[in-house]
Amino acid sequence: MPVRFIFTLLIVLAAGCKDVDVTDPRVAAAITDINAAFRTGYQVALADIGTRHFAVDRALAFSGMRQTLQKLGFTVINSEGDYYLYVTAPAPMPLDDREWQEVRRIDEPGFKDIAARHLGIKGRLAKLEPEGLVIVGRIIILEAGDGVDISITFRTEEIKPQPPESILPRREYPPPAAARIGYEKIWRTFEEEALPLVGMANRT
Repeated sequence: MPVRFIFTLLIVLAAGCKDVDVTDPRVAAAITDINAAFRTGYQVALADIGTRHFAVDRALAFSGMRQTLQKLGFTVINSEGDYYLYVTAPAPMPLDDREWQEVRRIDEPGFKDIAARHLGIKGRLAKLEPEGLVIVGRIIILEAGDGVDISITFRTEEIKPQPPESILPRREYPPPAAARIGYEKIWRTFEEEALPLVGMANRT
């Protein structure tokens, strides 16, 4: 979930920690490969559960989804009619600490493997971290059949721009497990909390 989500390469040296060298081509290559792996995993999750159909009126679905996202920590930046929402939240929302640790358990080993191919043993010390990133999401609600199709896409953005000397590619995609857990949490919250209110509105 949108979805540059959540990784910072930290190189831990014997003398302590220091931020990654933004001019190091090996680091740039590692991040390029990590981006590619995360993009593939995100696209699988997007195709699998990024869109859901609900047999409800579009205006009510829009109101319910807006309420759902705000409950999960998102701020609505822009909206159009009853079909489009643009939202943002600090990473790793909508995941909580427990869910983020599950993401690390699932995705961090592969992340370390890629980093190690480019950085050797130092790559094994790289960590998945949410600090310094925000999630941006776009939600589109379209009438379809007996109800609506709701589609959600996510990206991540860095809070601070990279320094001018940086050769590092932009970080754009969430770890695959984070995308899947995020989607499932949004749909579950929508079904459990928003849809009952929609049903009450339909009965009035």
